[in-house]
Amino acid sequence: MRRWPGCNRIGLIKFGEDIGVAGSGHGGTIVLAVDLGTTSAKALAFDAGSLTRGGRAVIAARAEREYPLLTPEPGAAEQDPELILEAAAGAVREAVNSAGCGPDGVAAVAFSTAMHSLIAVDADGRALTPALTWADLRAAGHARRLRACRPARARRCTR
Repeated sequence: MRRWPGCNRIGLIKFGEDIGVAGSGHGGTIVLAVDLGTTSAKALAFDAGSLTRGGRAVIAARAEREYPLLTPEPGAAEQDPELILEAAAGAVREAVNSAGCGPDGVAAVAFSTAMHSLIAVDADGRALTPALTWADLRAAGHARRLRACRPARARRCTR
């Protein structure tokens, strides 16, 4: 399995060291849920014990960091990948520190995103372009032309 080289920068490999999470707190265990949305990164720290007891999930901490949606020209919708990364790391750091468990207390991390974005990266995983988001309409004319020229193929590609 190929791992995106930038993953460890938001904590998937060296969680505590890479994003500055404080050392272990009370020893509780959390499950971390991270949502990368269109304009913010949100992190929820759930008490892992509440998830295994079959009852209602208990939120131990939550955090959110915003980032801008840039519109440098009509139809454009871009974001700075570094700002997304900083926001995600900041939200994770705050949620884990607020939960008081430290990096060793994170049992699992789940990511969710509806950001259908395109970011060109180099061989080391560094962003070469802004993130072109789902809201960017600059390719809409090209998509219409493709559908008009190849309607059967366009339907196959959009299912």
